[in-house]
Amino acid sequence: SSPVICGDHVFILYHIDVTDCCHSEPVSGMFLQVINWRKGYVNRHFLCHLDICKLDLFYPVDEQKFVIIGPDSIYLYTLQGLNGSPQCRIIYHFSKILHLSLHNSRIRVHGQPSLHGKAARPGLMPSHVPSLESQIMVLESPFKAGKPKAILVIDMAIFSDMALHSDMLVEIPWSDWGPQYACYFPHHESHHISVFGSKMAYALPQDHIPNPGQRLKGLSSEGYFYVHIWDFNKRVIARSESVNDTDSPDLRICKPGQMIDLFGEDIFSNRAYIATVCHTPFPTAGSSIFLEQDRLTVTW
Repeated sequence: SSPVICGDHVFILYHIDVTDCCHSEPVSGMFLQVINWRKGYVNRHFLCHLDICKLDLFYPVDEQKFVIIGPDSIYLYTLQGLNGSPQCRIIYHFSKILHLSLHNSRIRVHGQPSLHGKAARPGLMPSHVPSLESQIMVLESPFKAGKPKAILVIDMAIFSDMALHSDMLVEIPWSDWGPQYACYFPHHESHHISVFGSKMAYALPQDHIPNPGQRLKGLSSEGYFYVHIWDFNKRVIARSESVNDTDSPDLRICKPGQMIDLFGEDIFSNRAYIATVCHTPFPTAGSSIFLEQDRLTVTW
């Protein structure tokens, strides 16, 4: 994978073919290179054999934890000991229907920029860096013929230190984490996404809040889009419930649409989120959005 920076660390996930000295048959493996650019050292670690563990996407949680996202599971690793050897601590399994939609696909992940650690100059650090308990990550499944495109919003509280109760490897089925910590939404690849903290900026073709489970059309290159802000922070939602106006076109507490898995069970949560919309239209052609703290930047 491309190098990923998180604080003082640079992570590079790669696989190589090594020749066993006793056998001419090559053995494939997945490796992780960790570079501490401030202290000036490099460590290389073996993760797994490719025929045992199919890994697709690397994403740093903080300087001591990272996740690898595969077609059927999310693997949470921590760096252990003096040499920072990675240890798989928790495996979060997807539902059957997510496994089918992500298999043999390249997933895109949207998350907050890695702002952990110390900056080269104090003035370069933002005034506030949200904790894992108030962050989300968004997994975007690529377009595949015959399969609808979707995004999965995950509460990153499941990756906090509070989740690490045992030194042994723990496997968690979807039913024990998905309904509480994940939300599913229909999606189109032309709808741009930017994430910061618990908020997601979303470029959509309409100037009003979508209905739960509604699938919107793609953006036209000659048309316009409107920026929607979805906030999944539970504390903010709890404070807003007392003043929620279900008839308001601009701010509403919503719940995602329900989806049924192959065994007839509800696989996605109906946890709430706050949806707001900006009524200013922006041209689609050559545009991009960037969310940072309480500031939204739109370029075109």
